[in-house]
Amino acid sequence: MGTPSFRCVNSSGLDFVCLVLFEQTVVTGFNTVALKIICRAGFFCDLFSTFAPEKVSSMRRIFLIGYMGAGKTTMGKELSKQSGLSFIDLDYFMEGRYHKTVRQLFEEKGEEAFRQIEKKALHEVADFENVVISTGGGTPCFFDNMAYMNSIGTTVYLKASPQGLSERLEHCRPNRPLLKGLSGGSLMNFVAESLARRAPFYEQAHITFNVEVLVTEYHVTTQVSKLQKMIDTRYS
Repeated sequence: MGTPSFRCVNSSGLDFVCLVLFEQTVVTGFNTVALKIICRAGFFCDLFSTFAPEKVSSMRRIFLIGYMGAGKTTMGKELSKQSGLSFIDLDYFMEGRYHKTVRQLFEEKGEEAFRQIEKKALHEVADFENVVISTGGGTPCFFDNMAYMNSIGTTVYLKASPQGLSERLEHCRPNRPLLKGLSGGSLMNFVAESLARRAPFYEQAHITFNVEVLVTEYHVTTQVSKLQKMIDTRYS
């Protein structure tokens, strides 16, 4: 049995899987307890937590991969909600661990060092069971990260066209270090070229799922329901 883990929200409002700092080998029924827990991201939290045993018949570890702007975090949160699995965003995990934004880490340390940090963080969060993990856009494309994720869980490539991705990214360029100084046609060209380079890694995923239309909450909910069925098939 793996280390007991539950969801908590730290002071920044980020959703993390946490390690429980008390000895309890079996959790039965529903319990409301005051816990002192430490997040894997390095935060301490005091909270009242209502929890129940996992309603998952077999251990699941789902990795969502894809280009930035594909909706990995949005889809991941909804998939967590529908499946009963915990959710971890790899970028938020690194930000909590180092107390810096991904942009700051990237700019201060450079891409090579950043990718080393990312790889280490990936292996840390992959220790958890029954979890949905949203990875960074470049995570599968460095070291043996893609092979590693494929070997210990189910990988899902959230696929969208360069045009669709660039339209979404146009609104959040300041927070994306790789998109600095790009807009309009230059942004579209950059996305198309870098997506072509990354596609061979993304396409190694167990499941490829189209997310071209992901505008409203209804789209997210219905798309995740479809994805959930595809994932269930792998475990049936």
